[in-house]
Amino acid sequence: MRLPASPYGVTSAAGLMDWLRTLVTSIAAGWAVEHTAEGRHNWNWTTPTFDATRFTGDGTVTWTVASDDRVFERYGLLGDLMHWTLQIALSSTGGTASPTLRVYLPDGYRLVGSTFHAAAYASDAGGYPDGVLIAGSNDRRYVEVVQQDGTNWSNAATNTTYLYFSIMVRVTR
Repeated sequence: MRLPASPYGVTSAAGLMDWLRTLVTSIAAGWAVEHTAEGRHNWNWTTPTFDATRFTGDGTVTWTVASDDRVFERYGLLGDLMHWTLQIALSSTGGTASPTLRVYLPDGYRLVGSTFHAAAYASDAGGYPDGVLIAGSNDRRYVEVVQQDGTNWSNAATNTTYLYFSIMVRVTR
């Protein structure tokens, strides 16, 4: 196979210089992230301060998450891409039953666009529904956790609501 002597569409030395500047700029932009000594991306993991107001229902159901209920939460950023992992155990629901629980993004971040993810694990009053995360459907500040079959989260479940997810979403402040 023969490669061209110059990039396709370049017909002059000035055109070649412009093409090379564009190439170098794009390579620099791609590497303008922090790396570890081994060359891997450094996600700069952050564990946000616990805030119970980040865990709510949709207005009818209440979701009570205490500090000890949050087993694990951290996020890392790579540009505008957030890798966010959350594990909640022994939380409680009350009020009027509803299909929607909400988790606000940490540290004031907002979603860019919408996305749909399967929750890795959900438990509702001893049952194991297929939980689904809907990100950015109504409000860019939170993800909604709904049961895939549309049934309601229990409205009187004390210390029996669990949730685990690990997602990647685009964010902004």
